[in-house]
Amino acid sequence: MKLRSSFLTAVLVVTLVLTPIVALSAELAKEQVWRWAHHTTDLDTLDPAFGVVDGSYSVGSYIFNGLVRLRPGTLDFANLEGDLAESWEISKDGLTYTFHLRKGVQWHKGYGEFTAEDVKYTFDRLRDPKLGSPYGAKYGIIKEVKVLGPYKVQIILKSPSTFFLLDQVLAYQAGNIVCKKQGDKVGNKNLGLELIGTGPFQFEKYFAKEKIILTRNEKYFRGAPTLKRVEIHFMPNVASRTLAFVKGDLDAIYGKRDPKWVKDVMKTPTVIVDAVPLGSGCALHFNMTRKPLDNLKVRKALALTADRRIFEEYFRGIYYKMTAPVPPSYYAALPEDKTPEELLYNYDLEKAKKLLEEAGYGGGFKLKAFSTTKPYYLAPLEICKEQWKPLGVDLEITVVDHTTFHANIRKDMNAVVVYYAGRPPVADSYLTQWYHSASIIGKPKAITNFSHYGDVDADGDGKVDNIDSLIEEARGELNPQRQRELYYKAQLQLLKHVPSKPLHELTKVLVRHKYFDPGVEIEGSMIFGYPLEKAKIFKH
Repeated sequence: MKLRSSFLTAVLVVTLVLTPIVALSAELAKEQVWRWAHHTTDLDTLDPAFGVVDGSYSVGSYIFNGLVRLRPGTLDFANLEGDLAESWEISKDGLTYTFHLRKGVQWHKGYGEFTAEDVKYTFDRLRDPKLGSPYGAKYGIIKEVKVLGPYKVQIILKSPSTFFLLDQVLAYQAGNIVCKKQGDKVGNKNLGLELIGTGPFQFEKYFAKEKIILTRNEKYFRGAPTLKRVEIHFMPNVASRTLAFVKGDLDAIYGKRDPKWVKDVMKTPTVIVDAVPLGSGCALHFNMTRKPLDNLKVRKALALTADRRIFEEYFRGIYYKMTAPVPPSYYAALPEDKTPEELLYNYDLEKAKKLLEEAGYGGGFKLKAFSTTKPYYLAPLEICKEQWKPLGVDLEITVVDHTTFHANIRKDMNAVVVYYAGRPPVADSYLTQWYHSASIIGKPKAITNFSHYGDVDADGDGKVDNIDSLIEEARGELNPQRQRELYYKAQLQLLKHVPSKPLHELTKVLVRHKYFDPGVEIEGSMIFGYPLEKAKIFKH
């Protein structure tokens, strides 16, 4: 297939391996200071109730703990481990969660012992509309938080939710527990940057638009970390942070989702690239309110000629194939081996041409789409532009800045939308935000349903199609197997109706020098950073 020269020069073959712990020396460095560069411009808060940008919750992960957590370095959602809770029970009706808390856990800087009162304060605070937390809505499921003793707390829900542990109390974003004593002192508002936590590191100093410094918590309940100090630098310019990293001024950085960049940085002999999930799923979303995309045969034709093999070649090393509407690293994503062959929409140009003829568009048509300047957004559209040319389809791409792109797609200005996003790692989050009728662009609770699925007749039988009831039934289903079956059924229906063509999930790109040992194998990450409680710097 002949593609643009700009595309051809970008196609790379990069082999990344989840590398075992590698050190230049068995001897620890005298100075245990870890220097990391994040792609954020600055931090405005470390309050878990307000930390929505990845810089805030990633830094916060070193300061706070939740009731439960993922095993560091993994995305093992099926085997959560206790964090501030040693154990927990769930009532048979799925409404009551009872947590037994660790004893003797100390808040930073002499703020006293962590107790059940802090848990109640955290979740009552999140539910308080006067606080105005952007996470407040999802904590509306909580009916009451009861303190049953200093080390025992009970959370009662309004309705069952099989994702409560994963989505509301996991040590991630707003699930992190804050100190009641500090909250009472500051008042019912954003707590800012100088947060008191229970985690392995504590706030030390903040330099606006430059860096934040954390220091070792000597009283950490799992044992004091080896690292003495953590410096997190704010470096949004990828060229600047790459240069500083290669020179050795930084020990690790967040990289770039670009195979050429990955190949270049790996030329430095001491570099290890951890390209791991939880990444961002990507799909082509077809606006079914626009002709001819209201025709199922047209959408199938476009899906059949968006060849995943080309995307895999382009994104080699940071790519996972995505064959269902839910990204493959998410709970209850429909596995490829459970998907009928015809619903995978593997490349078939002749079949696509026949479908367009049957739909009355054998002569082709034009489509328009806005794209951001970010290469991993623009590349899929450019690839599709080339792949759809044999069908007579002319895709006109208008490139705008990232902010304008987001504004335009929310004004329903695209016929085709390429969109990436990481969300809570369960099928419910993707299906709700992209395919529930309440999430359709233009509605009061609009999120990212760009296809308008749920408000249109997707298969041409004269009836509006949706998966709302399947999503809602699965959300409250307590039997895991039955719940998966419901999510699988919803995804199969979407694949039949083709409101989108799932393409791939791109990894996070974490990059380090070999002398930095995170202490665990990095199989996946919810944050933009490395786990640090067992990390160390070797002599180099």
